[in-house]
Amino acid sequence: MHRRTFALGLVLPLLLPGVACESFRQAARASKAEAELDASARRVKAEPPTAVLPALDAYTTEYPEQVLGWVIRGNVQLEADLPDDALKSFDQALARDAKSVEAHTGKGIAYRQKQAYDAAMEAYEAALAIDPDYAQALSSVGVLYMKRGDHALALKRLERAWKLDSTDAVVAANLAVCYHMVGKPARRDELVERARALGYDKLDVLQKLFDGELTIED
Repeated sequence: MHRRTFALGLVLPLLLPGVACESFRQAARASKAEAELDASARRVKAEPPTAVLPALDAYTTEYPEQVLGWVIRGNVQLEADLPDDALKSFDQALARDAKSVEAHTGKGIAYRQKQAYDAAMEAYEAALAIDPDYAQALSSVGVLYMKRGDHALALKRLERAWKLDSTDAVVAANLAVCYHMVGKPARRDELVERARALGYDKLDVLQKLFDGELTIED
């Protein structure tokens, strides 16, 4: 009786090493993927987008299951003014996670670059249907309302976005533009300084908007 119990007790230990090895391999792959993506993200902040794209292309080929990799690739393609390529990257992300608010919002920005404003609004609304408090989508909706000339509704969306996330330089810059549009120069200048402090790198574009050299349609 004791011998039979002992024999059965050996079965599970014999099976566990294979399971453990597979779990270890998966964990190691995930850790390596995270480290490589962190390295690429640091490069995004320091180098032109076209210099970083080859590394992100290689990353998404090696780790196609990593949704964030596709999202970052799409965002860098947007920075490189490649909205069609960005849409493909965001679609890849959504094929793996249909609830990625970052990918839906990225699609909206890509459509906005293509001046397909109705499609952009649909993408932003898809993001907000998943997370009504996603500040970046709210901010982007605000920009579309500014383009439509509905500054009151734009301001409402942008102020809510800023209340939700006062650490986002783009949200600050968008709100600054809206304050300019509604004739609040003091608030505009305050938000420009916040955007500057947060690392916003297109202050020259903001100044051209304020000086009338550019319009919100440009």
